[in-house]
Amino acid sequence: MEKIIKIATWNVGQDLQNKEINKNSYEHIRKQIEENNIEIIAFQEAITESNKLQSLANYISKHTKLKYFEEISLSPSDMNDNDKMGVVICSKFKINNNEKYILENPKLIYKKTNTITYWSHDKGFNISQIEEIDSVVIGGHCLPFHIFGENPLNYINIYSKLEDKILKIIESNKNLILLGDFNYIDIFELFPNLKEKMKCVYKNEKTRKDKQIDYILTTNRYKT
Repeated sequence: MEKIIKIATWNVGQDLQNKEINKNSYEHIRKQIEENNIEIIAFQEAITESNKLQSLANYISKHTKLKYFEEISLSPSDMNDNDKMGVVICSKFKINNNEKYILENPKLIYKKTNTITYWSHDKGFNISQIEEIDSVVIGGHCLPFHIFGENPLNYINIYSKLEDKILKIIESNKNLILLGDFNYIDIFELFPNLKEKMKCVYKNEKTRKDKQIDYILTTNRYKT
């Protein structure tokens, strides 16, 4: 009998209703997980360290069936002063092993105004082995090169290193799920060698404004 797994990706980023990430934000996320019966979810820009809040991963673990998690704390939060944010995997199934993979940071700077300057933050991925579903789940966040007026294809070596890791996992005959915010409209331009080995679960979805920059990919043995 085939096993159905419900997976999701969510860039928490900001809460426009509350103007900060707070307990109400967490409660909204919890409700969405339960109402949609999500079993594995990758978060980007999730609160990982705070003096006011528990980490999002801890909250989800305590208040949903997604008891297992891995998180990487990466940078200051864009929303909450003095908090840190990062990438998180939350799972109903036990995570047997996890590698924290940090992408190379090109240290970009963009001075938007005299008072507003952007620096490129670290981004990364959790590479989680989940034996119960015989799968590796890779979830995370790529750099937003568009904010700095840069084309990510000019930094393809950053993506190639991650692609090499993904290909080695696939070549070891493992099932693989890749998901997250890739900050680019064509994921197979970033990872061209995955095009014949993985498929998109959904296409042409407007995940940010009028563009798709968030993806869920699986190896071809999965039915989606």
